[in-house]
Amino acid sequence: MKKFILSFAVLALIAFSANAQEKSFIPTSGDISLEVDFTPFGGAPIQANFIKGRFFISDNLAVRAGILFTHESYKDNWETPGAGVGGSVLTEEESAAGTEFGLFPGVELHIGDFNRVSPYIGAEFGFITGSYKYDYSNSDGDEQSIKGFDPISGNNAYTAIGFNLIAGFDVYILNGLYMGAEMGLGLSTTSFKDVENAVTPAGGSTTTTTTENNEKYSDIGVIFNPAIRLGWKF
Repeated sequence: MKKFILSFAVLALIAFSANAQEKSFIPTSGDISLEVDFTPFGGAPIQANFIKGRFFISDNLAVRAGILFTHESYKDNWETPGAGVGGSVLTEEESAAGTEFGLFPGVELHIGDFNRVSPYIGAEFGFITGSYKYDYSNSDGDEQSIKGFDPISGNNAYTAIGFNLIAGFDVYILNGLYMGAEMGLGLSTTSFKDVENAVTPAGGSTTTTTTENNEKYSDIGVIFNPAIRLGWKF
């Protein structure tokens, strides 16, 4: 929250200074923009896992769509002398992976008549799905595979849908380059998926058990993006 307030203050100062310029850089009908999240106070300034595009169907009305994609993986192996069959060295290996994908279509109504600052209000729908898996094997021949849950991170596969009312503004630094901030009010529902656990003992057959997960929760509250929106208008 502190980073968001600081970013918002910086952009507000830029907006106050930039709007004194006479030339108008505000987008018009037919313009397209692409943007990413910019966190100048973080370790990775450009966040490429979320990209948003907009198309202005009129001078003050734009349709938008954001795409979220993240993928993380983990792999490790180790040896334990004397722990294997017949006192042999037991070699163990485990791996885990998680992927998140989200789609956020929406609409923006830009208001006011300014040279470089473009405030807007709007709404968007959100859909996010997360999938996780875990695999284990050892030199004795034991194997385990889990779908829908990662015991290392504790993450459970899920699906979330939501609806957000939003408000924000763009500040055009150059003819095409802009920065912005956004916040709003959102409602979301998250459902967690079943977990499938397949265990294969050395020399034996695979036993698969499925654990039903009926957990679901809803949330409503203020939403905000702590990053500065950094984009380019074409």
